[in-house]
Amino acid sequence: MASTISDRGGSVAGLKVRMIQTGTDNEYSRGLAEANSHRLITPMLAIPYLAAVTLAGVDLEVIDEQNGLMDDQGSPDLVAISGMTMHANRMYALADAYRERGIPVVLGGVHVSFMLDEARKHADAVAIGEAEFLWPRMLDDFARGKLEPVYSSTEPVDLSLIPRPRLDLVDGPAYRGRMGSLNALMATRGCPHDCDFCCVKKMFGRNFRTRPLDSVMDELGAMDESFVLFADDNIIGNPGYARQLFQRLKPLGRSWGAQASIQLAENQELLDLAVDAGLKSVFLGIESVDPENLVAMRKAGVNNASHYAENLKRLHDKGVMVFGSFIVGLDHDDESVFENVYEFIMRNGIDFPLVNVLTPFPGTDLYQAMEASGRIVDRNWDRYNLTQAVFTPARMSADELQFGYDSLIRELNRHAFRGNPAERQRLSVDAF
Repeated sequence: MASTISDRGGSVAGLKVRMIQTGTDNEYSRGLAEANSHRLITPMLAIPYLAAVTLAGVDLEVIDEQNGLMDDQGSPDLVAISGMTMHANRMYALADAYRERGIPVVLGGVHVSFMLDEARKHADAVAIGEAEFLWPRMLDDFARGKLEPVYSSTEPVDLSLIPRPRLDLVDGPAYRGRMGSLNALMATRGCPHDCDFCCVKKMFGRNFRTRPLDSVMDELGAMDESFVLFADDNIIGNPGYARQLFQRLKPLGRSWGAQASIQLAENQELLDLAVDAGLKSVFLGIESVDPENLVAMRKAGVNNASHYAENLKRLHDKGVMVFGSFIVGLDHDDESVFENVYEFIMRNGIDFPLVNVLTPFPGTDLYQAMEASGRIVDRNWDRYNLTQAVFTPARMSADELQFGYDSLIRELNRHAFRGNPAERQRLSVDAF
């Protein structure tokens, strides 16, 4: 049986803590895997960062369910569980099972940060927002028998103060296969943009923060020599910092990838620096080929649909592979969107297309708007994995959106990507 707080006399020494990054174990997981079959699997960094700031003396165990769902609940003194919206039901099920055995549970992560009332039904404490500065205080409070029900981050975390994430604690089969890697690295947090479907601005703020370059280089130097993925939401959110980062990367001769706005392709100097520094792939939020959709989602100031072809060609001419992300089900989309997206992918030689169903995640302006207008028709969080129609679209039915999306994914998965754009153009003629 787990020891009580009084047994410890307020000390964290020997406190057994289990941290869990939840995975998925539901009927919708297969669709998610099919839609992301070309995507590199790297660890989520939230738990490794919290592990790094865990108070000395704590007996810490970390479970990352990307390596497989846990089947041993063990007998820790305290459990901390994190996940996104698509993990929420799994988080709550695990939390309820521990609490039934008298083991206290802390919940954190992006979903519970915006669904506090819901989360409190399943937890002894909930962490809202960035938790690196909250977690040590929560552990101390727990050891003293004074755990509070809610801990809220009141200011952005100073990235110069956080240590290297404990990626060694999440190592496992998910990251050792052909599509896996432990080499995930964060240099920045936040995003300067204001897209209505994204919760980054509310979770991390629009005040774009950067880590000291020496710290980034030290962390990179501790990784093996294989490909490195920068897990930032927008690696060029601060062009001046990005320029310095690329200059520091160049002498290392490392190959790396990152997520960036398509503005990277429009800044020739920055693109040249990135390529010279080892950029091999970039994740681009293309989102929509319809300018009206870009205006509605507040991304027209970032993406210019009339420049897409030119920008993509510029990246390809530099030898950069493009992971192109698209959203279907936007308010200006009708059933023609599926063919339009498919033809765009083929015509422009998108190396690895990632197509998502518009999803109103808690914490987004989109969620608030759809909630207010009564358009959300399904609140089963298992379905909030970017592959399911959980709302009423404006110009088609939810069933038509789901059918069109599933058909598009099947058609895309028929083709081996990284092919010849001319061949893709030929294939696109008879697809739909």
